[in-house]
Amino acid sequence: MGGGLVTGARFVRYRADIWAEVSSGGEIATVVVDTDSMAQPLDVVGPGGDALEGQERADAIEAAQSQEWPSWDYGPSPVTPARGD
Repeated sequence: MGGGLVTGARFVRYRADIWAEVSSGGEIATVVVDTDSMAQPLDVVGPGGDALEGQERADAIEAAQSQEWPSWDYGPSPVTPARGD
């Protein structure tokens, strides 16, 4: 484990299976995020969508996987995708 300090904005991106149980009356009964589907992050990027590699990537993944996560927010991505020329 790297154990380095992650400074500045880094985003570890996961792809999760989310299951919403809909009752026969059309109400959402429960929502479950399948934690097994989040075993490995897809990538680590900066706020501009630029891919991070090496120790910076390893430190961000270690931090994301070793701490308890705060409550979840719903909304658009916090990353501005990098655009190719």
